[in-house]
Amino acid sequence: VTVMWLIVLTFFLSVLTAPIVFVPDAENIGAVCLSGSPAAYYWDPAKSADASNKWIIFFYGGGWCYDEKECAQRALTNLGDSNLWPTDADVPGVSSGEASVNPYFWNWNKVNLVYCDGASWAGNRDQPITVGSQKLYFRGHKILESILMDLKKRRNFDSATDVLVSGCSAGGLAAFLHADYIATQVPAKATYKVFPQSGNFEALPNYQDRQIYTDQMLNVYRMQNVSANTINSDCVRSLPSHSDYCIFAPFTYQFIKSPIFISNSLYDSWQLDNIWAVDIPSFNACLSQPSVPSSKCTAEQLSIFSTYAKLMLHQITSNPTYQSKQNGVFLHSCFSHCRTIYDYYTSLKINGMNLMNALREWYTDANANHNHIDCIWSKEPPYSCNPDCK
Repeated sequence: VTVMWLIVLTFFLSVLTAPIVFVPDAENIGAVCLSGSPAAYYWDPAKSADASNKWIIFFYGGGWCYDEKECAQRALTNLGDSNLWPTDADVPGVSSGEASVNPYFWNWNKVNLVYCDGASWAGNRDQPITVGSQKLYFRGHKILESILMDLKKRRNFDSATDVLVSGCSAGGLAAFLHADYIATQVPAKATYKVFPQSGNFEALPNYQDRQIYTDQMLNVYRMQNVSANTINSDCVRSLPSHSDYCIFAPFTYQFIKSPIFISNSLYDSWQLDNIWAVDIPSFNACLSQPSVPSSKCTAEQLSIFSTYAKLMLHQITSNPTYQSKQNGVFLHSCFSHCRTIYDYYTSLKINGMNLMNALREWYTDANANHNHIDCIWSKEPPYSCNPDCK
């Protein structure tokens, strides 16, 4: 799994346009990565005067480290050490600077927060821990605080008129967790909205009722000293006996006050592999294929995947936050994870609407209906129900 995340992050950083910025004095204020290296971000300033006060803040993804040993290994990679990041980077999709790819947001200021704390910017442990000869720092929230402070001091963020917060995977989860905190850091009159992608990780056992991923994430919460000071405080205070579940998007979602537009696959490939069918060897061949449904999946396995899709759909649409007219969703049926920041941003449609246009209509309130929900797979070949899932 760690190798997969490194490949994903390498792809994120493969389009070189925005220079890296290290937060001044980061080490002295404790805003450091797992390794103790300084907080940093990629800065791509607005490309036209009329967009000078408009901002995209994007959280990169890269999974989590579930225990101290994993965090020690991660600290030796670019997922835990900012000194290993390239000097320039960009991402496609909503954070792209190309007008042909991203016609509505291409010229905005863009701040891309590369991920190095292992807990979706939620950790807050004052003292480092020692694993072997390594010191590890769990300071994700301090990293986020320090970057926002630097944007105010040096980038005129205090004058923002529009702010759209996004992220994918673990970065999509960060967009959920920190949605309302970042709202307190932008001018009161600014239009502020949140757009998490592939971040709605379910707190579920696998389909054989073995709780694996949920326990891993609950350990992240405890290990990194996550609290009401670092994630949605309303969630934490409303669930005093189960506050650690607020590290999951489905629990935090119901308490988010900021306008939010969720983009997620109901058949999220990472979740099916690492939550729903995790540690079940009979699924290995099926899930190894570049797309599902595949010839190596049985009808029973595909039905099991659809059970997960229905659970996710119910969890989202039954939530009071979903009912609010200020919010929306783009829930597709492609077996994928984070492809909406690549080609699916424009090519994938639900009932004739692609994500790029759905996002624009939601952000500008151009249409009363902001809920775009795809089909559930058929029980008969060819199973997949959206022809854009390629």
